[in-house]
Amino acid sequence: MFVILQKITTEAEHTEDVIKKLGDREIITEQDGFIDMSVLKAEEQEDGKDIVFVIGRWENKDAWAAWEASDKRDQPNDPDKSEIISMTAGKFDSQVILEGKK
Repeated sequence: MFVILQKITTEAEHTEDVIKKLGDREIITEQDGFIDMSVLKAEEQEDGKDIVFVIGRWENKDAWAAWEASDKRDQPNDPDKSEIISMTAGKFDSQVILEGKK
């Protein structure tokens, strides 16, 4: 499994809008190899700013790369760049997965 982790810093007044727009990107669910995406809001601020994490899970790096290269990636309802103070991303290969009782 291939995982993308993004950290987005935003002003508090823009946080809910950023989260809503990220959640409205359902086109990604149609992409081959896409597993799931979680949008998380940190309970505490950093330097008075809200922190949002986006975790995207893919079957493999090639599936994610195909999404990145697709014309579907950029959507008109994506968060506006003026709403985001900073964004960093990391790419990870999953090493261990523990599952709870179903």
